[in-house]
Amino acid sequence: MRPTGRRLQIGAGCVAALWVLTLNPLARSAMAAETTQGFPPHLSLQAHRGAAGLAPENTLAAFRVALELGADGTEMDLQVTRDGVVVVIHDDTVDRTTDGHGRIGDLTLAEVKRLDAGAKFGPAFRGERIPTLRELIDLVKASGKDRFRLNLEIKFAEGREGQPTDLEERVLAVLAETHFLDRVITQSFYHPSAAKMKRLSPRIPAGLLVGQRQQPADPVAAVREHRVDYYAPHHSLVTSDLLRTLHQASIPVVTWTVNDPTDMRRLLGMGLGSLPGDGMISDYPDRLMNLRTHGQ
Repeated sequence: MRPTGRRLQIGAGCVAALWVLTLNPLARSAMAAETTQGFPPHLSLQAHRGAAGLAPENTLAAFRVALELGADGTEMDLQVTRDGVVVVIHDDTVDRTTDGHGRIGDLTLAEVKRLDAGAKFGPAFRGERIPTLRELIDLVKASGKDRFRLNLEIKFAEGREGQPTDLEERVLAVLAETHFLDRVITQSFYHPSAAKMKRLSPRIPAGLLVGQRQQPADPVAAVREHRVDYYAPHHSLVTSDLLRTLHQASIPVVTWTVNDPTDMRRLLGMGLGSLPGDGMISDYPDRLMNLRTHGQ
């Protein structure tokens, strides 16, 4: 998804059934007792890039915050280094988020690991590194939060220099090796990549990311054409009519990046969370959890 905005710095059918198990543990957890009465029963609350408003995006520090705050899962972005390792970073260069320069596809893992991915956010995070997907999975497993899910954005773009054509296969190999296939969903702005992930691993829910400059004329037809499971539009694109149309077609909606509590409440009022698999992604998982527990 696109670069994040302002930040608050702090210290260190069958598809529907699958979505209930994969994305929304609320109905099966003790957290249900702490949920505001009337809160949508099927809404998955996901942290964006870990907790990009609270810690340096896509670092283990940010993912720890998401885990500690009680989010249902987290979204992150996947790229591949020159020597074929799947790493967690949004941009195809390291320039914006680290003290280094260059394209991820031109750097080895050893070169990537020498970069500081935390200092630009704040001195408290100096020394944070770009994690590998495997390291992130290890962190989630070590947390003991068995219902926490990863939303994997596949950062593939046709013709992008230095990017392997088998990015999807490399991601799936890590998931298989770590026995984590049942704890992820995937999505991509490059819709053929989302479709490829679904073909390669039908058990994993896949979705179409949609931004303000990339809106299919018929969202339902686009989901059906690519044979994926859900639709993931920017929150500004979500209207009552769009939500109703997709829900009537049994297509969940996972919207991003919702940082303003007013927008969060607006989406809930439209019916987001009434269909298993619906989700809301935010840089501020603390605000999402406050919405769930206090309704504000």
